[in-house]
Amino acid sequence: MITIPLHTDPPRWMQAAVSSLLPPAYREPVLGDLQERFAERSARARWLGYVGDVATTVPQVLRSHMRRNVTRGSACAAAVPGDLRSRAEQLQTQVWTRNAVILLSVVLVIGSFLLNARGAWRFHESVSLAMTIGWIGAAWRSYAVRGRSTLVPATLSWNELRAFHRHELIRQMDLGCREFIYWSVPAVLLILYALAVAVPGFRGGVMLLGALAMQNCVIAWAHRIERRRYQRELDRLDQEVEQA
Repeated sequence: MITIPLHTDPPRWMQAAVSSLLPPAYREPVLGDLQERFAERSARARWLGYVGDVATTVPQVLRSHMRRNVTRGSACAAAVPGDLRSRAEQLQTQVWTRNAVILLSVVLVIGSFLLNARGAWRFHESVSLAMTIGWIGAAWRSYAVRGRSTLVPATLSWNELRAFHRHELIRQMDLGCREFIYWSVPAVLLILYALAVAVPGFRGGVMLLGALAMQNCVIAWAHRIERRRYQRELDRLDQEVEQA
């Protein structure tokens, strides 16, 4: 049996990011397989190879899981009336898609910061770093921790499935935009400080404040749309209970 040294493992944050995109039933085997591939590569090829493996493996796993859900949903139609199971699984699919888009935005934000942070370190780079960390922290807390997707259990009665679906809807409705506001505070304070003391070479402070405000407004608007959609589904669940 081959023992893999600890220093050949991918970083925990990277594994957690991949885990948040996978259904719970697939997380352990897929992450183990990705870890083995990571360890087998040379030190220079590990990172690029790991990203490539994730980009090809995760979509395949999600497609396979969705096909199994369709087959299993048709088999459970007699036990679960209506399309409740398909609606619960569709919710989790929407959550996966949203989280994948947010994760992609995190990668783009990190890449943009690294491309612009060249040459001598100035105060403007400190503000950019604070904004980048703020977006990463808010996205991680909101979508990888609090708003991550959950596998719909295969063996649930109608009442149990309804309770599970209701709980998931309420959990997603509670996300809000407070994490993004909280993680924006350091960057806002740095910008206000630069404007107050007139830091040499710092420009565009008002535009950066406007960009942060616009970011939080867009997040709040998106969550408001999601809350309305989830509320309609909750109302539908209540109507089904009354008619049952």
